[in-house]
Amino acid sequence: WRAQRSSVDRIMLRRVITDAARRAAGSLSTADSVAARWVSSALCATSGEGASSMIRQPSSLATWVRHKHGRLNSKGSRPIGVPVAPTPYFGNMIVERLPMVAPPPEPWEAEYQQWSDERRRKFLKKLPEGLVNPKAEFEERDQGEDFEPAPRETEADKTGDQRTMHRRLDEFLFLVVQDAKTGQWGFPRREHVEGETMREVARQAMEEAVGDSIETYLVGNAPLGHFYEVKTGADGKEGGEGTNFYHRAQWLDGTLKLESRYKDYKWLTKEELGAHFNEEHHEFIKAIC
Repeated sequence: WRAQRSSVDRIMLRRVITDAARRAAGSLSTADSVAARWVSSALCATSGEGASSMIRQPSSLATWVRHKHGRLNSKGSRPIGVPVAPTPYFGNMIVERLPMVAPPPEPWEAEYQQWSDERRRKFLKKLPEGLVNPKAEFEERDQGEDFEPAPRETEADKTGDQRTMHRRLDEFLFLVVQDAKTGQWGFPRREHVEGETMREVARQAMEEAVGDSIETYLVGNAPLGHFYEVKTGADGKEGGEGTNFYHRAQWLDGTLKLESRYKDYKWLTKEELGAHFNEEHHEFIKAIC
């Protein structure tokens, strides 16, 4: 039975590698020769349980194929030519408040809607009142009070208060906090410690900033992106040197209260974030948010 299983595994391995070789070959004329070399190397390197192990672990087979194709470094963990992110690493949590009302339509949207309504009215037919509302004469029509929607511009918009979420209702708002020691503004941030995932670092950074005062939903496990920050300014204290990794959390409920590490906070739009980040860093943040 073991010999039969090994033979089946060899056939499956041959098919998998042959397909991979044909996809990687530059032309059909060289596909068969590439496939033959790869299959030969694989079957020489794996036999019996080894072949079965490779079939059961597609990631191992994929790594081996990439090695043969010259797309990985010697460790097999990173494409050739991609540098390692400079240390130290920092986890940042971008806490966002979603828009609370729909944004106003663009001019072209309003123009299209007007044209669409006018075109639709051309094909409307007026039906007899007795057909569309036969019970109207027996029922008292309650018109009710006239509905007046709330204004888009809140009191915070008028006064310029940035410490409340009740502003810019049709835009995303992002939480920035001010460090109590350095006075620097930025997202809740914490340095990475060996053994932690970057998601855990970012989550702990948020908890160190706001504790459990607000309820949030962490979006995804992978970072939105990373940005290398160099020391800038005369004192060299604007963020410090290192690579920032960014995760996202959405505000769900609660009133924000800062922990002792931070002394102030703001809820800002994408454009307003430019007041606390340099131009390059700001463009990066706008791209990932």
